[in-house]
Amino acid sequence: MRKLILTITLMVLALLIGCREAFSVHALQKPNDGVVLNFSPDSGRNDTGVEINILDVGRIISPDNRVELVWVIQTKSGKPQKMTAIEYGVIPPGFEEVRPAQKLVSGETYDVLASKPGSVGGTRFKKE
Repeated sequence: MRKLILTITLMVLALLIGCREAFSVHALQKPNDGVVLNFSPDSGRNDTGVEINILDVGRIISPDNRVELVWVIQTKSGKPQKMTAIEYGVIPPGFEEVRPAQKLVSGETYDVLASKPGSVGGTRFKKE
């Protein structure tokens, strides 16, 4: 598990260092206990959605912000796909699950990281 956390941490740092563009991710909690992740460009453009090829959701497990992955999806082709929103646990067409979605726990804090080469976006939310 420590090796997985270290590998993901290094991947995130590499993405952030090499990023030329960022985008916003917002977590919307639905009344039915679901969570929808919405994506929008930060560049001020009027278009909707952003291209991503990997989405990681992790639960914060320590005061120093270590993360346990609770859901990971990626595009089947490895090529980015334009997305406006993804509901937690629902695999969008053209994506595959790398780590099956675990139940989100009320009161727990989660980090979301979505990326494609050269671009990354993320958010943190507390499950109600």
